[in-house]
Amino acid sequence: MDKEQEPLVAAQRELREETGFAADHIEFYCSCRHSEILEQENHLFIARELKPSPLPQDKNELIEVHEMTVDEAIQRVLGSSTIHTMSAFAVLRYARENGL
Repeated sequence: MDKEQEPLVAAQRELREETGFAADHIEFYCSCRHSEILEQENHLFIARELKPSPLPQDKNELIEVHEMTVDEAIQRVLGSSTIHTMSAFAVLRYARENGL
Protein backbone atom coordinates (compact mmCIF):
# COMPACT_ATOMS: atom_id res chain seq x y z
CA MET A 1 0.00 0.00 0.00
CA ASP A 2 1.90 2.97 -1.23
CA LYS A 3 -0.50 5.86 -0.86
CA GLU A 4 -3.36 4.60 1.31
CA GLN A 5 -3.65 3.10 4.75
CA GLU A 6 -6.71 0.97 3.96
CA PRO A 7 -6.01 -2.21 1.96
CA LEU A 8 -9.36 -2.03 0.10
CA VAL A 9 -8.70 1.53 -1.11
CA ALA A 10 -5.19 0.54 -2.20
CA ALA A 11 -6.56 -2.54 -4.00
CA GLN A 12 -9.04 -0.46 -5.95
CA ARG A 13 -6.30 1.96 -7.06
CA GLU A 14 -3.81 -0.80 -7.86
CA LEU A 15 -6.41 -2.64 -9.94
CA ARG A 16 -6.91 0.46 -12.09
CA GLU A 17 -3.17 1.24 -12.33
CA GLU A 18 -2.01 -2.29 -13.08
CA THR A 19 -4.85 -3.68 -15.20
CA GLY A 20 -6.73 -0.65 -16.51
CA PHE A 21 -9.99 -1.95 -15.01
CA ALA A 22 -12.18 -0.92 -12.09
CA ALA A 23 -14.45 -3.35 -10.24
CA ASP A 24 -18.08 -2.83 -9.30
CA HIS A 25 -17.50 -5.40 -6.54
CA ILE A 26 -14.20 -6.02 -4.77
CA GLU A 27 -13.77 -8.09 -1.64
CA PHE A 28 -10.91 -9.13 0.61
CA TYR A 29 -9.74 -12.70 -0.07
CA CYS A 30 -6.67 -13.36 2.11
CA SER A 31 -3.28 -12.03 3.19
CA CYS A 32 0.13 -13.55 2.44
CA ARG A 33 3.69 -13.13 3.63
CA HIS A 34 6.74 -14.02 1.59
CA SER A 35 8.37 -15.50 4.68
CA GLU A 36 7.71 -16.08 8.35
CA ILE A 37 10.64 -13.79 9.07
CA LEU A 38 9.48 -10.80 7.02
CA GLU A 39 6.71 -8.72 8.50
CA GLN A 40 5.55 -7.35 5.14
CA GLU A 41 2.06 -8.58 4.35
CA ASN A 42 0.36 -8.60 0.96
CA HIS A 43 -3.42 -8.50 0.72
CA LEU A 44 -5.33 -10.29 -2.02
CA PHE A 45 -8.76 -9.27 -3.24
CA ILE A 46 -11.34 -10.75 -5.60
CA ALA A 47 -12.59 -8.20 -8.13
CA ARG A 48 -15.79 -8.81 -10.10
CA GLU A 49 -17.81 -6.99 -12.72
CA LEU A 50 -14.82 -5.26 -14.25
CA LYS A 51 -15.05 -2.26 -16.55
CA PRO A 52 -12.34 -0.26 -18.32
CA SER A 53 -11.09 2.60 -16.11
CA PRO A 54 -7.31 2.99 -16.47
CA LEU A 55 -4.97 5.06 -14.35
CA PRO A 56 -1.36 5.74 -15.40
CA GLN A 57 1.04 2.97 -14.39
CA ASP A 58 3.95 3.71 -12.10
CA LYS A 59 7.05 4.52 -14.16
CA ASN A 60 9.06 1.61 -12.72
CA GLU A 61 6.41 -1.04 -13.50
CA LEU A 62 6.21 -2.97 -16.75
CA ILE A 63 2.89 -4.79 -16.59
CA GLU A 64 1.01 -6.68 -19.28
CA VAL A 65 -2.59 -7.81 -18.76
CA HIS A 66 -3.59 -11.24 -20.07
CA GLU A 67 -7.23 -12.29 -19.90
CA MET A 68 -7.68 -16.05 -19.39
CA THR A 69 -9.86 -18.61 -17.70
CA VAL A 70 -8.97 -19.99 -14.27
CA ASP A 71 -7.97 -23.28 -15.93
CA GLU A 72 -5.62 -21.44 -18.30
CA ALA A 73 -4.13 -19.57 -15.32
CA ILE A 74 -3.54 -22.87 -13.49
CA GLN A 75 -1.79 -24.29 -16.55
CA ARG A 76 0.45 -21.19 -16.67
CA VAL A 77 1.31 -21.60 -12.97
CA LEU A 78 2.09 -25.29 -13.29
CA GLY A 79 3.95 -24.93 -16.58
CA SER A 80 6.18 -21.97 -15.73
CA SER A 81 9.73 -22.30 -14.49
CA THR A 82 9.46 -18.94 -12.68
CA ILE A 83 6.28 -17.83 -10.94
CA HIS A 84 5.00 -14.99 -8.81
CA THR A 85 4.37 -17.01 -5.65
CA MET A 86 1.52 -14.93 -4.23
CA SER A 87 -0.36 -14.91 -7.54
CA ALA A 88 0.17 -18.65 -8.01
CA PHE A 89 -1.12 -19.35 -4.50
CA ALA A 90 -4.20 -17.18 -5.09
CA VAL A 91 -5.07 -18.89 -8.39
CA LEU A 92 -4.66 -22.39 -6.96
CA ARG A 93 -6.54 -21.60 -3.73
CA TYR A 94 -9.40 -19.91 -5.63
CA ALA A 95 -9.69 -22.89 -7.99
CA ARG A 96 -9.76 -25.41 -5.17
CA GLU A 97 -12.28 -23.49 -3.08
CA ASN A 98 -14.57 -23.06 -6.08
CA GLY A 99 -14.33 -26.63 -7.38
CA LEU A 100 -12.51 -25.64 -10.57
